[in-house]
Amino acid sequence: MKLNGLSLGDSGPIFGRAALDNGETVHVAIIPFQQGSQKRIFAVAIPTFGTNRVLDNFGGVALLLFPLSLLVTAGISALYVGRSIAPSNS
Repeated sequence: MKLNGLSLGDSGPIFGRAALDNGETVHVAIIPFQQGSQKRIFAVAIPTFGTNRVLDNFGGVALLLFPLSLLVTAGISALYVGRSIAPSNS
């Protein structure tokens, strides 16, 4: 695992991204601790491919829904404005 830009010299937990040997990226949490007289680290890695897929799908849906919502809003606004400025029949 390549910990690009992550400094392991700190005494607190470290959060960031790392690259695996196959090129896949993962979110990483590195937590240093001491066991007896030895310093150790506990590392947890979660793959990002699922997150990226969800974000890509959301972007596609948002590109479709945003213009559609603008058109619906414009239509409803035109309906109400047309009714409010139309002469009354009474």
